[in-house]
Amino acid sequence: MCIRDSLPDVDDLWVEYRYKHITEAMSGITSRFDDFVANNSNARLQRGDADNMDLSKMSDILKGMPMYNELLAKYTLHMNLIDECNEKFNAKEIKEVAEIEQSLATGIDGAGKSVSQAKIMAQVVQRITSGKLTDDEVLRLLITAVTTLELTEKDRKTLTSSLPPEDQRAVQNLIWMGISAQRSGGKKTQARVDELTKAKAKNKLKNMSFDLCRSTPLIEHIVLAVENQNFDRTKFESIVIPAGADVSGKKGVTSLRKKNMKSNWDDGGDEKAKPKIIVVVVGGMTYAEIRAVKELERKKTDPRDAPKIDSITIVGGTAIMKPSDYVQGFRNMLTISEYEDLTSRSGGFVSLEIGGR
Repeated sequence: MCIRDSLPDVDDLWVEYRYKHITEAMSGITSRFDDFVANNSNARLQRGDADNMDLSKMSDILKGMPMYNELLAKYTLHMNLIDECNEKFNAKEIKEVAEIEQSLATGIDGAGKSVSQAKIMAQVVQRITSGKLTDDEVLRLLITAVTTLELTEKDRKTLTSSLPPEDQRAVQNLIWMGISAQRSGGKKTQARVDELTKAKAKNKLKNMSFDLCRSTPLIEHIVLAVENQNFDRTKFESIVIPAGADVSGKKGVTSLRKKNMKSNWDDGGDEKAKPKIIVVVVGGMTYAEIRAVKELERKKTDPRDAPKIDSITIVGGTAIMKPSDYVQGFRNMLTISEYEDLTSRSGGFVSLEIGGR
């Protein structure tokens, strides 16, 4: 029997480590547990180290035993969760899949070198034919490949010919996102990743310990641009900035701060009064996007990463989208021919989702 439960916000270990890389969580929780065992009197008693304890001290320890057992259970729970995650991570060879996806998304490998299209194609084919991925995982990897590569007809057939009909139509439905599953003309598959994306990924590799995190969600760039007052207003017309704040990002423009005037961004040092950047993702946001924004919050404690605007970022969306939700969304969409047929018969707008009929 499978029992589902959620970790509460009163669990300080969960609150501290939920947005961190699992390697950081494993190291941090293990260190805290070792310190707990070394310095807790109840733990000493459990180890039989009671030679220097008088009856009064042992009585106090026994009174605190319920709290000790609660703390011990909490540490054990989190360490077991991490162990189970690692077991599944290794059993399904997720590292290999993640490395391919990161290379597709950034155009570079874990060493910061550009990846040849022939090599990445071979890796994708090897992985989808390994028999170790579920149908959802295969489709996710192929959607990532089609999104980041302009495929020749030969390469497209190589990747999609073994897919069930439902998943083949899901790949075709990328056209609704402005992405064709096959390039028109050309003899070689080419990357859609531009040089700026590569440069950002290389820079991220230099400043982090985890090469499987070199791809940066767009939401992170947007929040950073707003905080540093250099975002492109032509691309993000829906961003609303308080009146009086200097957000031009243009050289030669004098900020209100330099005029010794308080803008609406100035919180006066009051934590509660700090300006809020509220990001709402229509259609749903992923756990990776949430973690990216939370990571930005953590970096603000380092003066080297402090943005121009000391703000608090609040993120949300119409849903939290898991990978399975993402691929199922493409399966549920109408094909172009189905959409055109329905609109011609109904004489108006029709939902793209099959379930909306």
